[in-house]
Amino acid sequence: MSHSGNSAADDSGSEPDRKKRKGQAPYPPMLAYWDKNQVCRFINKAGLDWFNKKADAVIGKMHILEYIGPELYSENLFYIESALAGQPHVVERSLKAEGKGEISAMVTFIPDFRNEETVGFYVHVADVGQLKRKTEKKLADEKELLKAI
Repeated sequence: MSHSGNSAADDSGSEPDRKKRKGQAPYPPMLAYWDKNQVCRFINKAGLDWFNKKADAVIGKMHILEYIGPELYSENLFYIESALAGQPHVVERSLKAEGKGEISAMVTFIPDFRNEETVGFYVHVADVGQLKRKTEKKLADEKELLKAI
C-alpha cells in the first residue's frame, strides 16, 4: 500500500446532516496517514471535524501527539510505534472530544511499506456504537427469552 495525495476529502455532508446524524447514524469514518516521523500527510474531513482542526494547519505540519493530545497519544503509542515497525493492529477504543460526546470505535493501524521499509501508517477509525448497541439489545432480548422459558 502506498500513500498519495495530501488533502482532506470532503465526504461528511453538510452541517445540518451532521447534526441530524447525531444519535442516529454512525459518525463518518476517519482516515489519516502519518509518516515515519509521525507527521500528518493526509486526513479526511471527518478526522478534521472530530478534532476541530483545519487541513492547512495539520497536513504536512502537525505531529500526531499535537493532533490527538497527550492522553490519547499515550494510550495509542504502542500501536503507533508497532505500526511504524511494520505490525498492523485493530483495537477497540472509546473516543471523546470536547462538545462531541463519546464514540465506541474500531481503530485500525495499517503500516505502509515501500521497498520493504515502513514509511508511515494509515489509521482508520470506524464508529461501532450502533453495532455494540444492537448486540447488547440482542443479548438482553435473549436473556428475557430465557427467563420466560
